[in-house]
Parts: sequence; structure tokens; C-alpha cells
Amino acid sequence: MNTATPAETQTIHLQYVGRVRAKPAAEFTPGDVTTWNFGLRAMVVARREVSKCYVELDLVSEESGKTTPRRLKKDRLVAYSLLSRCPWTGPAFTPAATEV
Repeated sequence: MNTATPAETQTIHLQYVGRVRAKPAAEFTPGDVTTWNFGLRAMVVARREVSKCYVELDLVSEESGKTTPRRLKKDRLVAYSLLSRCPWTGPAFTPAATEV
């Protein structure tokens, strides 16, 4: 019996947001927008393989604008936004511009 869930039906429940679409952390690429509890969003600006089981994502916060690394297990489901780019950064935003 196959218990795998198709990618288009994977969801998680976020606090104060409700049920939202999600995908494994290993599938995120720079430019993707993640969603967290309380509706906070962040854009992926870099992705690194740190081991065979973990990936590290550099995320730019919508609220503070700071870039922070986040290490996640590759199969962990993370909520994502369907926006093609972050609305708070404007058209001139490039991931390289966020590096300090």
C-alpha cells in the first residue's frame, strides 16, 4: 500500500493562518516565498546542502528585511506562497543585493 501524499495535496496547519499548501524543504529554490506561523513570510535567497538529510535556506524576512539561515530536514513540509516574487521588495530586488 502506497501511503505517499501527492505534492498537490500536501498541506500543513499554521497558527493564526489555518491550512495551507506545503512542500518538502529540499524542493525550495532561490526566489520561492515561504510562509510561517502568524502569516510571516520570507523569501529564499540561497540554498545549501549541508548533509544527505539536511538543507540550509537563507531567508529574507518580509517584516525586518534581515537575512537569516535556517537549517531544515529535507523531508520537512514548509508552507509556501504562490507569488512569483515578494511583493514587499519591489521589481528591483535581487537576492545578491541582500548579502552583507
